[in-house]
Amino acid sequence: MNRSLSTDEKWLIERELIAREKEKERRRRFRNRVFSVGIVAGFLASALTIVFGGFFIPFLPKITWIVCILIYLDADCLLPAFSKHISPSWHMNPWKESLSRLSDTEDIIRGIALLACFKVSHLFLLFIVYLLK
Repeated sequence: MNRSLSTDEKWLIERELIAREKEKERRRRFRNRVFSVGIVAGFLASALTIVFGGFFIPFLPKITWIVCILIYLDADCLLPAFSKHISPSWHMNPWKESLSRLSDTEDIIRGIALLACFKVSHLFLLFIVYLLK
């Protein structure tokens, strides 16, 4: 039997699709903000580490950078379900689910840039300091 959808059912399906698209857009904008804050925090942490040295002065930017990484990767490695704890595959690669969610090429590149921004900017700033001396 081939039953067609009523207008109310079509309307409900359309509203659900629109709500999903709005949620995706809202999540994308949030991830863009987290990425920007993470890059700035990583660069600032490396600059403060070079200028002042030590651990305590660049502590807040480093923590902000790490939190941004965890937010951008959806923090799947922090709060796993009990079934994940007994799975040996999860212990071999706890980031697998987070990385599988980053299916878009732009997200993968941004994730790598966010992870590497502290060390790359640290090396870059050390090179500039070396050239200025």
